[in-house]
This record gives sequence, C-alpha cells and structure tokens, in this order.
Amino acid sequence: MKCIRITPADVIEQNLDFKIYKILDDEGESPLKWNLTPTSLQIIPNDTGHYLVKAFIIDESGVDTTALINVSTPERIADFTIYDFNSPKYSSISEQTGIGKNVIPAVASDAFGSYEFYYARNNPDIGIEVLKNGVILSTQKTVIAEDLAYILRDEKRLEDALNYFLIAEEYGQSSEFILFEIEQLYCEMENYKKALEYKRKREKIKNN
Repeated sequence: MKCIRITPADVIEQNLDFKIYKILDDEGESPLKWNLTPTSLQIIPNDTGHYLVKAFIIDESGVDTTALINVSTPERIADFTIYDFNSPKYSSISEQTGIGKNVIPAVASDAFGSYEFYYARNNPDIGIEVLKNGVILSTQKTVIAEDLAYILRDEKRLEDALNYFLIAEEYGQSSEFILFEIEQLYCEMENYKKALEYKRKREKIKNN
C-alpha cells in the first residue's frame, strides 16, 4: 500500500475505514497530530512498531465503537485513547479506566502480552468476539488463542477455554504454563486421565 501521510484528525473527518494505521511520527504534543499511514492489516502484527488501531470504549451504558488507541509492539502497550469523534478528544487509558470504562482494541494481536488487554470485565463478550475473529484471521493463532482461553477461563466457560488452549498447543504454546492450564481444566471437568497426560507432558518439558 502506498504510504499516505494523514493524521488521526483526518481519519475521523474522512471516516476512513481502515482498522490499523502505522504511526510514522509520534513526537507531537497531541496524539491528534501524529502522522500516520493506513495499512491493510487485520491483526496487530508481532513486530517492533507503533500503531493506531480501532477500539471500543465500554461502560455500563453501552459500547462506543468510535475510538482509537495507540499500541506499541512487541510489548503490546497502549497509552492513549482518542474518542468523541464529533469533537475529538484524547486521554490516557488509565484516565478512562479510572472512571469505570474499559478500553480494548477492536482487532486481535499476534504480539504477546497480558490477556487483560482484551478483557472488558463489564462486558467480556466484546473482547471474546474480537479474539474469536482474530483466531480465524491469524496464521499464527497461538497468542490470540491464549488470550481468548484465559478470558474464557476467568469467565468459567471451561469447555470453550479448553478448546482454545488446545489450539494454542497445536500451533506451539508460548510456555509450559499453557499445559498446566490444560491440565487444570481437565481436572475441573473431572477428566483425570487427560489431566494426568498433560501433567506428564509438562513434567517432560520441565525436566529436559
């Protein structure tokens, strides 16, 4: 895609329909003035970069789908949210969470990080759907499947959580802790034979 320099204000004013923008220059005082270029990416990549992505702001009154957040990779760190597109404003993510709002990306990430990046506790199904779509789109799948499995585990949706942990294992789990999660889920589901199988798998990796 040709490198077109725009700003978040241009994205908002022109209602551009890209999900992920690469930030070319983030030295400005205001995130509204950063220089961007649109990308054809559907998933935040596992690379070293700085992106502005579509996001959801979620509170008890509903979901605001007109938001943008910046995401630094590979650490998967977000600092700012841009919102209220009728009169664009920005704030830190912590300011939003401080007033009871959850802010999550509207696209999944192949870059590793805390699953809580997608866990909107006041409406977890929003992040779950984002990640389910991401598993379908991703060729790597591991990171997204693990994010999804952890959220589903915390939501006590054990069979669904197990399914996505097993997908992560199939594509190469990030660590032996995923095998422990699978073992524990089998225990909770009273499938002790499979739990023992995964305990042995985990111990074999640990002892090598």
